[in-house]
Amino acid sequence: MAKEGIDSFLLKCHTNENLSEIEAAYGIKGFAVIVRLWQKIYSEKGYYCEWTERSPLLFLSTWFGGGSGVDLNLINEVVGTALRNGLFDAELYDRYHILTSDGIQTRYFEVVKRRASVEVIDEYLLVSVDNLRGNVCKKSISVD
Repeated sequence: MAKEGIDSFLLKCHTNENLSEIEAAYGIKGFAVIVRLWQKIYSEKGYYCEWTERSPLLFLSTWFGGGSGVDLNLINEVVGTALRNGLFDAELYDRYHILTSDGIQTRYFEVVKRRASVEVIDEYLLVSVDNLRGNVCKKSISVD
């Protein structure tokens, strides 16, 4: 199976208002939750991650060690704020229970444009992948 995720991503020096709102409301721990979510997204599927009822607990146990000060409540609050302020796309979350954004997808597809093949789920896309030299294989979500 071809690699889905990427090994690193660019973190801009100047944050946008949505991320600044997270940091203002939740401090550096809120910022850490978002950056860890980006790490999860980019390293696993690359352009989205599933976010179901049990995801926050699994995310906490996998991405935060003891003594971090991050707890389940904080993760849920930060994700809720990020969905409300547009840091993550609320429509795709409501419909498919995924976390993604057009910025995440733009950065991911810029990195993987030279790969021989990239599989994507058409319904999850917020950006056009038509300029990726024909190496994109669009799949649809099965209704079964």
